[in-house]
Amino acid sequence: MLKSKAVWSIIISHFTYDWGWYTLITCMPTYMRRILGFDMMSNGLLSSVPYIVQIIVSLTIAYVSDILISGNLLSTTWIRRINNFIALGGLGTGIISVIFVGCNAYAAVALFSATIGFMGFSAGGFFSNNLDLSAQYAGNIISISSTIASTSGIFAPLVVGFVTKYSSDLTDWFIVFGVSSSVAWFGSIINLYLTSGEEQPWSRSSTL
Repeated sequence: MLKSKAVWSIIISHFTYDWGWYTLITCMPTYMRRILGFDMMSNGLLSSVPYIVQIIVSLTIAYVSDILISGNLLSTTWIRRINNFIALGGLGTGIISVIFVGCNAYAAVALFSATIGFMGFSAGGFFSNNLDLSAQYAGNIISISSTIASTSGIFAPLVVGFVTKYSSDLTDWFIVFGVSSSVAWFGSIINLYLTSGEEQPWSRSSTL
């Protein structure tokens, strides 16, 4: 199973997605407070907007993806590739764009919302892709990818803490967001070459 390029595409996509996710949930309140002077805790509605957007996008994209696949309008492979590309490319573009809105808190929230909203496309991407490759071993695939991806929850916050520990100006945050953007775009591009929506040869094997 681990010799399969398609499985590694899921692992890489999941890891790069989680890197951006953990960066966002770690740094967004800090960035708002230190750079924009905006306390997200004092405005629960505004701070919840990005996640509300993501839920709406995730449900919509999952539904639309199923319609496109069942109607043979696009192959499963290209549905997964396109959704992964939008999720990770949107993350990579959105997170670095926040730097360029200056001290406009509402513009920053709008960009964070768009970024996390784009991440919702993953519902029709790698989060569903394990079932395409092997219904029998789908649980094994997602377990492996989740385990590896969760390590980004260690390293991404460490990068944020290391870069912003003694200083927290826009230059420091450009580094933080730049790293996350690069990681996301790496996953987005790799996905175009490795992702497959086809059942794998080992899928029905009794042993791996």
